[in-house]
Amino acid sequence: MACTQPPTADAVLDLEADAGLGLANNDPVALWADQSAEGNDATQATGASQPTFKSAGGPGGTHPCIDFDGTTDFLILPDLSISQKFTVFAVIKPANSSLHTIICGAAGSLQYRTDNSLNQALVKCNSTNLGHGSGVLSTAVFQQINVTWDGTTAIFRLNSAADGFTSSPESLTAPINRIGINGATSGEFFQGSICMIKVYLDALALDQIQAQEALITTRWGV
Repeated sequence: MACTQPPTADAVLDLEADAGLGLANNDPVALWADQSAEGNDATQATGASQPTFKSAGGPGGTHPCIDFDGTTDFLILPDLSISQKFTVFAVIKPANSSLHTIICGAAGSLQYRTDNSLNQALVKCNSTNLGHGSGVLSTAVFQQINVTWDGTTAIFRLNSAADGFTSSPESLTAPINRIGINGATSGEFFQGSICMIKVYLDALALDQIQAQEALITTRWGV
């Protein structure tokens, strides 16, 4: 049985499609309120770039999600100063096999994305490839994915199972401040659906990751 030891630090970002929105089905998303204690809300003031809230478009057709069109939709965050240790959790369903940015910043930041082979991937934005998972993500169903980075090694997990690791020492030099777009190139838009994104400024241990995965499974059914 997985230990339920809590993370050593609180999340700095916790976006959940079943909280912090207050929208009706097919409403545009101008504000996705952060459920962490940090107040790092995701916003989009430009109507043409606002993703769409789907009240029952998520896992099992009973959970909500946010749909991104892959062309213009993205959200803006306050700067999250990701340094050399972090863990990112997400529940997503990409629409196709392409470069889909989940969370990113400008050149020199972390970019967490899916790649052209439908693997989850981690790169230093517009620069070094920090590795990718080995499992192929589904375009038909939602899945939970996560990556933890300690400054040298990226460890990936897919649906609560190990999904590979890679070592590539690299320094990050820019904060994260975008969801659904590559902040360095203004491209690589996310196309598909996102239910949650959660970020810790710590490389969580396996038992802490498993505890979070169990909570995600309970909340989102994946």
